[in-house]
Amino acid sequence: MKYFPLLLLTLLLMGISRVQAQIVYGTYGQNNTTYLTAIDLSTCTACVVFEWPPTANQDVSILPDGRVVLLNSNAPEIFVYTLPDLTPTIIPLPPPAEIARGSIVINGLMYIHATNGLYAFDPLTNQIDFIGAWPPAMTGAYEFY
Repeated sequence: MKYFPLLLLTLLLMGISRVQAQIVYGTYGQNNTTYLTAIDLSTCTACVVFEWPPTANQDVSILPDGRVVLLNSNAPEIFVYTLPDLTPTIIPLPPPAEIARGSIVINGLMYIHATNGLYAFDPLTNQIDFIGAWPPAMTGAYEFY
């Protein structure tokens, strides 16, 4: 709550018309359950989109077309949701696949880092390609920014 005045000031400086229909996503936990939440910046309202699958890790990416992607923390695959449909498309990482740990979307491609290397997911084709292994001294990364 201490940052609410700063958010309000930012919205006023940007002009309300620029923030209409801007949605941000986040996760929150309650009673050992995690939820994906959508927040409408124009109204400062939030709603639960869906309950987080128990095997998904805390990494969430929103693709340019609005689909939501979660990483499976128990298998080398991703869950792709086309909301409001809550049934995900499951796309496996190709060999030498290992568990995905984090992702970032840049210029329309989703880069996924796994314990063994880097993958690229093309949302236009739903194809994941292995880019390459991490350098020998690197043990893997957990977050992309």
